[in-house]
Amino acid sequence: MERSGSNRRLSPATRIAQALRYIDEETGAIIPPIQLTATYARDADYNNRKPYYYKRDGGPTTEQAEAVIADLEDAADSLLFSSGMSAASAVIEQLAAGAHVVIPKVMYHGVLMQFHRYEAKGRLQLSTYDAGNLDQLAAAVRQGDTALVWVETPNNPDWAVTDIAAAAQIAHDAGTLLLTDCTATPPCSTQALALGADISFHSATKYLNGHSDITAGVLSTNDTGAMWQDIFEIRKLQGTVLQAFDAWLLL
Repeated sequence: MERSGSNRRLSPATRIAQALRYIDEETGAIIPPIQLTATYARDADYNNRKPYYYKRDGGPTTEQAEAVIADLEDAADSLLFSSGMSAASAVIEQLAAGAHVVIPKVMYHGVLMQFHRYEAKGRLQLSTYDAGNLDQLAAAVRQGDTALVWVETPNNPDWAVTDIAAAAQIAHDAGTLLLTDCTATPPCSTQALALGADISFHSATKYLNGHSDITAGVLSTNDTGAMWQDIFEIRKLQGTVLQAFDAWLLL
C-alpha cells in the first residue's frame, strides 16, 4: 500500500479506516459484504475456487479482516479465531507431548488455567518467571529443550512490561520460539514481529474490536511453515474460525 508517486506508506489510521481500500469488483461497493454461506460450490473441474470450501476453513469476510490485521502487524499472515482463548489454545495444542514452555507466573487467567490444565494432564512441562524480569526468564529457558517462550506485555493484570526484543534474543539464543500476547497494545502500536517475536497474539475482543459485541482472537506471523499450517488445521478441525458477521463487526 504505497501512496501514488511516493514511497511513503499510508498511515495506520488510513489503512484501518479503509480496510485496505476494499472495492467489490462487481458492484463497486466500498464496504466488505458479510458472506454467510456454510459451504462453497466448486468449479467445473471440482477444484476449490478459493482456499476455503467450508465455513470452518474461513471465508471472504474473515479473510478481509485477517488481511487488515496482517497489514497492521506487518505480518506475512494472520489467523482469526472465535475468541482469544481459542487462538491461545490452538498454539498450546500444536505443541508436542511433554514440551517445555516458559510462561509468566501471573498472566491472563484463562490462558494460565489452560497451561496448568495441560501440565496436570502430563501434556506439558512448565517453568515460570516474573513478568518483566529478563534474568528470571533467561534462567527458566532450557537450551535446546524449551519449545516456546510466552510473553505477555503489558502484563494482565499488573501491567508489567517485558522487553520484547530482549526476550526474543533470549528465546532465539536457546533455539526456541517467542510468542507475545500484546492484547493491551493493538498491532499498529507494538508490531511485536518487528521486535523479534515469532508469533504475535491478540485477544481482538478488547482494543482491536473496541465496542464489546464480539469475542475474537488473532495470531500473526512471518513464518508460515509447518507450525503455522498445523495451527490452521487445528482451527479448522475445532471449528474455531471467526464467523463472518463477527469478522464484519471487527472490520
